[in-house]
Amino acid sequence: MIKIVKNRNCGEEIVFAENELKLFLGKYDVVINADDAEENDKFISLGDTEIAREHGVLRFSEALNDYGFYIKTVNRGYCIVSPTEKGVRFGIYSLLKEICSLEIYAEDEIYSDDELNWKEVELKEEPSFDFYDSSWLGWNKYSVEFAKRRRLRIAPFINSYHSFFEMMPKSKYLDEHRDWYSENYTQLCMTNGEMIAEFIKNSLGLIDKKAFKNWNTSCLMVGQEDNGDYCQCARCKESYEKYGVSGTLIRFVNQVARAVNEYVNNKYVGKTVKTVAFAYGTTENPPVDANNQPVDFSVMLEKNVVIMTAPISSDFAKPLYDEKFNAAASRLFKGYAALGAEIYMWAYNSVFDDQLMYFGQWDALRDNLEFYKKVNAQYMIDMGNPLPDLSFDALTTYVRTSLAWNLNLDEKRLIDGFFAAYYKESAPFVRQYFDESNEWQRKKNIKYTLYAQQRPDCKSAEYWDFEKVKEWAELLRKGENVAGSKKIALRVTAQKLTPLYMLLEIFIDKFSKEQLRDLIAEFEQAARETFVLYTEETGIQYMRDIRNKLVKWRSLLLP
Repeated sequence: MIKIVKNRNCGEEIVFAENELKLFLGKYDVVINADDAEENDKFISLGDTEIAREHGVLRFSEALNDYGFYIKTVNRGYCIVSPTEKGVRFGIYSLLKEICSLEIYAEDEIYSDDELNWKEVELKEEPSFDFYDSSWLGWNKYSVEFAKRRRLRIAPFINSYHSFFEMMPKSKYLDEHRDWYSENYTQLCMTNGEMIAEFIKNSLGLIDKKAFKNWNTSCLMVGQEDNGDYCQCARCKESYEKYGVSGTLIRFVNQVARAVNEYVNNKYVGKTVKTVAFAYGTTENPPVDANNQPVDFSVMLEKNVVIMTAPISSDFAKPLYDEKFNAAASRLFKGYAALGAEIYMWAYNSVFDDQLMYFGQWDALRDNLEFYKKVNAQYMIDMGNPLPDLSFDALTTYVRTSLAWNLNLDEKRLIDGFFAAYYKESAPFVRQYFDESNEWQRKKNIKYTLYAQQRPDCKSAEYWDFEKVKEWAELLRKGENVAGSKKIALRVTAQKLTPLYMLLEIFIDKFSKEQLRDLIAEFEQAARETFVLYTEETGIQYMRDIRNKLVKWRSLLLP
């Protein structure tokens, strides 16, 4: 019998951890009770319990960060302690890895040993990054359970990333205060004193409503809308001339931050609200001169101001600090470092306007993660593929969430283990395609950017080799054929979509009408089977794009 011990007043995170333990230990035919444990019982104690206190284990949580945890064997059981319940929940997965080799490769691929090894354990872990989110994984693509199992750590924002109109809704203010907005009403006027005062008032009200519900530190985003427009009134233009658009944004953010700091210090003693500026698009370039000196003292960051940056035009196949390949990103980080910025990093591992193309960025993965640490990035959001398992998305999710938790892990071993577990008997075929495709891109020195349209050569016949792409498609067909189950075959099919797509998009003129008809049919069937193609006028934009491609290709079959 194993008993799970928890505080009777515990919250939902401990309850979730308890249920996870019951689920994963259930395969061992052990009886699990949630009662107080006797001295000779096997038990797992979760968080602040009498057992953890009596045996002096709880004190080990005092020196940890919020999501760190400490696990120690006590008598015949284990105590998991952390400063937060979420940290305790994170700890159960490390304990299960110790005693039954639990490995959660994907939502539908979980491994654990046949026998339970109830051994002595003493373990302390803290995440490499305080906060880590993986878009779509934590949003709507996978289950809530899987996102929790990959130990996502969402930053404590109390509003959305593009928050100008959330804070200053046009439905409320536009009719009477048109000058609070840009001329085309797509952004706020960041130099309008009345607007700034109302923005501050709304910010303080939002803090009262949402901050400190679950955290001692919360984040208020002052983020422009998702477009490249900016107010062109005379006052704003004058500010742009003197401080730049980014300097104008920071001066606005600094005013908000001063008011927020004063308000929180007086009303919420011991708590913090970080005011986050979104250095995005036009505001990516820091307001510094060629020597990284501030253009004016007023653009130096106020206390608790954070810079979130999303260097969209960067080449993510190369280190972001590399001045040869990523000169703009290098200037960005050096410039904001000169302003004393704490960084929140918005990174990308997918191609927004061509989700079916696979572009690897494995060579720069560790370099970039270590660079984020070096520039004091406390939060990272990883923007990935919104479609199910395309372009090695499951592998990407597994490796990147693993490293974001523990940057000391060996990514090559993670990749090897994933292929063996996820593709099983089909792994040699899929792995050969993966390795050869990565090597091809490495030799061609691909520029990996968020938008495929920024590198049109990467979808040209000059860049790729027709015979090689055909080989990759055939490799994956073989992988489908040797799969021991439909589930494994479909995982291979998801990867096969990429070379099929490349043949149709890049080399379509090399096929006869009969060959083309068969190739289109194979692609469409694969897309339907892997749920990246909707049969109705629904679904996200990328699914509709695939339907449009099919229409375009089929037009070539007409007499």
